[in-house]
Order: sequence, then structure tokens, then C-alpha cells
Amino acid sequence: MHSHRLLLVLALLALPSMALPSTALADPGDDTATTPAPAADAEPEHRVDVIIPTAGLGLFMAPTSGYQSTILLLGIEGRYAHRSGHGAMLRLSSATNGWGGATGGDLDYLFRVRLAGHQHVSLGLDLMAGLTVAVLHHNEALIPVGAHTGGNAGFSLDFRARNFVVGIGAQYRVLIPSERALNGGDAGVEHAATAALSLGFTFY
Repeated sequence: MHSHRLLLVLALLALPSMALPSTALADPGDDTATTPAPAADAEPEHRVDVIIPTAGLGLFMAPTSGYQSTILLLGIEGRYAHRSGHGAMLRLSSATNGWGGATGGDLDYLFRVRLAGHQHVSLGLDLMAGLTVAVLHHNEALIPVGAHTGGNAGFSLDFRARNFVVGIGAQYRVLIPSERALNGGDAGVEHAATAALSLGFTFY
């Protein structure tokens, strides 16, 4: 009889320890018991790219006068992208064809899509569109010189490894000269299409 009572008491004492959750056995000072580890493929909340330089070739066209010329483009870019993919881009560039050229800037909305990889090594696509301002200093009478405004659209396919980025992309620009008259006629709208290789640094 006494042995049955002793077994009952031991069973009741064992119940509370069996009911304790596993987290109660963890060290109170160990944050890993309650804090989940960040996912290895999680996109960083903020990422900034500094592209120095971007260089490429393109074609400048002024359909109204029938003028077109191959151009060499050099520039620098700054890009910001949030984890959601939304961001912004600022590009400053200079273009020349050997006997004239232009300097200008693009201020764009950017949307980034990660195609493969994780936050440290990845392949991504940046889609960009926005405003363009430029000043042409050309010595031919077929296109107007001076200030131009317009817009641009383009993309960049980028490979990122830690703090380095390399990419290839293309841009299309439409430019409207502030001086609309040329040799007594309408100067018309101008176009520029370029392809460029980009090298730079990425921070996150």
C-alpha cells in the first residue's frame, strides 16, 4: 500500500517538468532561442550602387535635318534601391563624336528585380525611366546647340559580388532643343540610343 502511494507521489512530481515548453529550458541570456536567424537569401533593406565609370557607344539622330552620328559615352551613376525594388538613379554623362558633343544628366525612377542569387552574390535587372537635361556643343549647322530637355528609358543587367558590381545596359533618350528654329525651319526632336558597360561598387 505504501509503495503504491510512493509511486503516485513521484508521478505527480514529474508532471510539471514534462509540461515545460522547450524554450523554458534555454539560457535566459541566449537570444538565439527566441530570435530567428536572418534568411541567407534575404534582400538587404537598402542598397546603394556607385558606378564609376559607365562607358559605351551609341547613335545620335536628328530626323528633321537627316543628321546622324556615332557617339562615345562616358559617365558616372548613383543608384538606390529599397528591399521592395523601388528606387532612384542619377546619371551624369558626357558624349562626343570627335567634332562635337554634349554633357547632361538623367534623373530616373528605378525598379530592381533580383533574377538569381542572394544578398552577397546576385544577378539583377534594373529598369529605369525619367527626365533628361543636356547641353549640346556641336559645331555643325545640322543640329541646334544649347540646352535640351526630354526623357529617357533603359535597363541594366548587373552582377553583384559582395561590394563590387559589373553590368551591361542600354538607354534611349528623346531630346527637345530649347531653340526650336534651325536655319529658318523647325529643329525637331532628337534621339540618342546607347549601350554601355558599367563597373562600380555596391553597399548594403
